[in-house]
Amino acid sequence: MRVSTEMNELLPALAKVKESMSSVAKTSSNPFFKSNYADLNSHLDVVEPLLAANGLLLTQPVDNTELGNLVESTIYHVKSGQFITSSMRLVGEVDMQKVGSAVTYARRYTLGSLLGMKAEDDDANNASGKQKSKPKGSFIPKKTPSPASRPSFSKSAAKQASSIDEDGL
Repeated sequence: MRVSTEMNELLPALAKVKESMSSVAKTSSNPFFKSNYADLNSHLDVVEPLLAANGLLLTQPVDNTELGNLVESTIYHVKSGQFITSSMRLVGEVDMQKVGSAVTYARRYTLGSLLGMKAEDDDANNASGKQKSKPKGSFIPKKTPSPASRPSFSKSAAKQASSIDEDGL
């Protein structure tokens, strides 16, 4: 994360944004993981009007650096030029569809990181095999599978996952 030397104009404006921010609706579905998620446009629909009302501007360019390609989300205080930046490196993407998906994912996550947005990460939980916690009062013993019995991600599943719409990560 990078920040401007001065923050006296930016921080009060960001605090007003956070104070006014509503939750982001999970309006998109990921058929591969059978879950709903808040896509990038849902995040922007909530955030951009609040940023503008408080004299702030969001930019999210992709940059090619010595470390590789990265998305760099920056919120600027328009009058003072003060800023805060969060970046995420795009790892191992070679074809344009995968790059586009990675860029969308990184834009969503760096924006959420900058503003400390509340989010439940259904897709990653399902992908990693983690389940939502059980209601209090119910006890189900946790059985740890041996490495040999753990499911593997097959090539056909990987191919199917890579064909998911770019916001379906």
